[in-house]
Amino acid sequence: MGDYATPPPKPKPWWIEHPQDESLCEVCRHIDFRYMLQNRLRFTDKSANLGNLEDIVRKAEQCSFCRLIVQSICIAYDEPTDGSFPPTTINDVKALCYLNNILVYPQQPWIYRLRVKIIPVLKNRGRQEPKVMIQDLADSVEYGAEIWKGRLVGSDQFDLELLKKWLHYCETQHDTPQTSRMTTRSALNGYQRLPPSFRCIDVQRWCLTKQSSGCRYLALSYVWGPKKVFQSVKSNLSALEQGGGLATVRDQLPQTIVDSIELVAALGEKFLWVDSLCIVQDDEGNKNQQVSAMDAIYGLAVLTIVAASGAEANAGLSGYSPGSRTTIQHVEIVQGLKLVNVLPTIQAGVNQTVWDSRGWTYQERVLSQRLLFVTSKQTIFKCRHGTNFEDVVSETVRRLADTWDEDHDPEHIEHNMQINFFIYAKQVEKYTPRKHSFVTDALDAFGGVVKELEPLFRGEFLFGLPDTELDAALLWQPRGLIDRRLDPETKTPVFPSWSWVGWDGPVRHAYNVRIGQTAPRVKWIDAVSESRSFTSAEYRLPAAEGSNIGKWETSANSRIRAYYFRRDEPDLWFLHPVASHEERRPLSLIKPRSIQLRFCSLVASFSVTGQHNLASGLRGMPVCDNAKHIACPLSMFSREGYVAGTVHVPASLVKNLAWGDHDFVLLSRTSMVDAVYTDPLHPPPEDEDPVGIPPAGTSYFPKQVPVDRSPYGFDLRRYDRHKPWCLYNVMMVEWKGETATRVAIGQVHIDAFYHACPREKMIILE
Repeated sequence: MGDYATPPPKPKPWWIEHPQDESLCEVCRHIDFRYMLQNRLRFTDKSANLGNLEDIVRKAEQCSFCRLIVQSICIAYDEPTDGSFPPTTINDVKALCYLNNILVYPQQPWIYRLRVKIIPVLKNRGRQEPKVMIQDLADSVEYGAEIWKGRLVGSDQFDLELLKKWLHYCETQHDTPQTSRMTTRSALNGYQRLPPSFRCIDVQRWCLTKQSSGCRYLALSYVWGPKKVFQSVKSNLSALEQGGGLATVRDQLPQTIVDSIELVAALGEKFLWVDSLCIVQDDEGNKNQQVSAMDAIYGLAVLTIVAASGAEANAGLSGYSPGSRTTIQHVEIVQGLKLVNVLPTIQAGVNQTVWDSRGWTYQERVLSQRLLFVTSKQTIFKCRHGTNFEDVVSETVRRLADTWDEDHDPEHIEHNMQINFFIYAKQVEKYTPRKHSFVTDALDAFGGVVKELEPLFRGEFLFGLPDTELDAALLWQPRGLIDRRLDPETKTPVFPSWSWVGWDGPVRHAYNVRIGQTAPRVKWIDAVSESRSFTSAEYRLPAAEGSNIGKWETSANSRIRAYYFRRDEPDLWFLHPVASHEERRPLSLIKPRSIQLRFCSLVASFSVTGQHNLASGLRGMPVCDNAKHIACPLSMFSREGYVAGTVHVPASLVKNLAWGDHDFVLLSRTSMVDAVYTDPLHPPPEDEDPVGIPPAGTSYFPKQVPVDRSPYGFDLRRYDRHKPWCLYNVMMVEWKGETATRVAIGQVHIDAFYHACPREKMIILE
């Protein structure tokens, strides 16, 4: 298979009819590699069939390109190159290899990389498979034609001068740097200021020193690990602030910190911020000040050094000291070209590391204006303009933003021309899979991101949820295994059940909840007066009628994700108009140091029997079976025995859930995911909800598909899916006396909800 000894019916532009190169096998000699490295291939021309991987491994001794393929696969998968890898048969299926190309830089459409695609994938490790890439090696690192070609790197040590060049070029040649990925706006509005008693390490004097706002410093992001790390405490602070104070305890400092101090000095910089040393760990006042200012500390750092390859603080910076890394680049001469494997990029070298799995490192990553990833194979410099790789010549490119980058990494908190709530939802989805050493860190480690987001919501955050969009924020769903976050000693919940921070595991605001097309149906109770009630719209609007709200405009042409914007800031998009905090009514959703939300809403009962509505599972979630459950799509049965809706219950709760009637609290009204006939800017008012509800036992649609084949979550033969705004978002709750806790979020047809004879009730949710 894939033997091109005879030409295909329609020869491709990369096909060589009469090859002369005897150093290649019968398959590879017919491929014009120079053409594939310099030309865009049409869709029908993109893949060259290289044949079975088994044959490629066998031919590697004689064919230089087959040999490069095998070596590149081993390096990409971080496997030994001794012949034990790769496997050539996956689940009794022979692996096939295909060759295509990928554009490196859109502004220069004559520079491509080769990509080897393996089908089926070699490993199923529960994470994204690495890309096997090959590039043309530059003959020199001088400017001009060699830009975007490959470069050989130090096999055991990175090039310090290259790092200096990256930073210098970014600061002097790129557009004016911003103080953070998200906004200069945050800095201009006073949101980014260094905290009092801000300390840095003076890398020249090896001591701690107090610094003021405006100082130039670098920051370190690393993993502490399970072992105790040397820390600044009240008892040693005075000694550490003396010249050479850190040098006297050098043998107690983790190797990553020692390497970073030396690296910063070698870069010609003076100050470095490291959390374990620059925060006085047993001084609660100092610690709280620093932790609450993480957005400023990382956002104002000139560069954040990321020790991406280490699983603990003593791992050191890979490639700083001689022999501290092993980088393999395999070079082959093919048709007169020097070809070399592409080293692991951010996807494989950073996103799948222990460092990227930790909770604290998320905000350190997204808040930093520049990042130097020190990986096990190469260093990677990333600024808001793009990415420089150690194995690619690109440091003289003024604008990197459009460079080839298969990683789509989460460095940016983009705010322009995106709806504020979806910016927030993306951060929650990226952050929640991460792990914490202490359960209480789950909220603190997101605090810097919250500070960045607060200006976009013109409000505060309640346990990680924006108060001006609380209705929408409550609709989060699991996207993996989740369980309540409990105090390890008392086994009691640390945070409220209604917030995602109260649960350990990945969550997201699911696709089947149309966040941009919901009509709230709750009335909040003022936490101060405990008597005054108000809607979410009343909470967002100014106290004085007509005050500034007229400055808002709407995206009248948007049918699905409508948004609002202010005339003076047209690129900042809001889910709803929001007055400034000073203009709004003096209302409170929650008391200080309380976890209780109080509101009035309708409550209806439905029977939950454990029957799964598998066709209505959450997108991206595996279907439940006898062996594994993650988020179970349980059917909600009406009194008549019809499936009225579906609720997505975490598997951790299903095992102890009593089958039978359960209460569901009405949160908001919404439309079907595929609805295109509803106006998102003008949802139906609450007093119209009961209008048009047919009597129980009527309005049948016998020609519709059974519920077990319906993705809509309710019985289409009983309830009309074409009814505008036909769904209610509901919260399944458990009662403990007068208080309720969240079990799960579901959706129910509005007709079924009213047939259940809902009752109005004041909810105390915790």
